[in-house]
Amino acid sequence: MSFRAMKGVILRRSRRIFHFIQINNPKWKIPRFTRNDMIISFFLLLLSQPLFAQTPDPYLQQAQEFNQAGKYDKAIDILFQALKNQPMDAAIHAELGKAYYGRELYQVAQEALLKSLSINANQWEAHLYLGRTYAKRKMLELAASEYEQTTSQNKQSEVAHFEAGRVYVQIGDLGKAKKHYSALEKMQSPRAPELMGLIDPSSIVVQ
Repeated sequence: MSFRAMKGVILRRSRRIFHFIQINNPKWKIPRFTRNDMIISFFLLLLSQPLFAQTPDPYLQQAQEFNQAGKYDKAIDILFQALKNQPMDAAIHAELGKAYYGRELYQVAQEALLKSLSINANQWEAHLYLGRTYAKRKMLELAASEYEQTTSQNKQSEVAHFEAGRVYVQIGDLGKAKKHYSALEKMQSPRAPELMGLIDPSSIVVQ
């Protein structure tokens, strides 16, 4: 069922419910704005529940395994197959971007990750890899922006805070680098001293 058809069914059923209530309770009058609000709330509630059991995409699962094993070419081949069936799947485009990044094909990695985020911007790992891709391409301001998106969506990502701080050191913005150092320090991350060593080399303790 299409989204529009499903919406129509839900709205019609909602109106029937309210009509039934009013017939059986003539004194109960629902103001127009309240009725509309309740119909919308009912619609959103139904949308929040899975209508069908969703199974993981087997192509995507396989590609993730290949990426983790460093078999990027195999991951890319599988992901192209997956995109034939689901050309607008954000997760597939993101995984493709990660595979291209692993192959050090940064231009096409950037394109795949941007495509993924244009479909669904709420993917902290895609932002992370786009930040890494920009950093590899020496586009440091753009890299910093993507790292900020990453840490905004996943405040507990130690790797994102570290890489963000490192990019800010390269840019020369030590104030923002220290902000990410503070986040790592609060998490008691072992990467906090490493980042401080980049911010202030004199802080490095020689063993």
